[in-house]
Amino acid sequence: MSDASAKKILDKWRKQVPPEADVQDVLAVIDYYLSEWTRDVKGPGSHLKVVYHPMFQRLNLFDGNGGFSVAMHKKRVKKCYIKDILTAIDTLQMMRKVDGSGSQ
Repeated sequence: MSDASAKKILDKWRKQVPPEADVQDVLAVIDYYLSEWTRDVKGPGSHLKVVYHPMFQRLNLFDGNGGFSVAMHKKRVKKCYIKDILTAIDTLQMMRKVDGSGSQ
């Protein structure tokens, strides 16, 4: 999936967070916006990715340790995970603006 597709998906989510999203769309957005802060989850189970950033911990976001996981069920990802992804992207983009390192 292209960068343009990831941006288009994110724009669509910003207009209205869907109740569920296709796992490929979610992975495209994560890979484009959060890849350096993400690791894959190995083994059986529904969890796909773990997203972590030290700033999330300082801001007391997500699990208190600065991270959250993204899970799927039947190739779909629920709204609560999409909201976490949006919060993470918004937080990182705000940080980039503040420290002058640019933004995606």
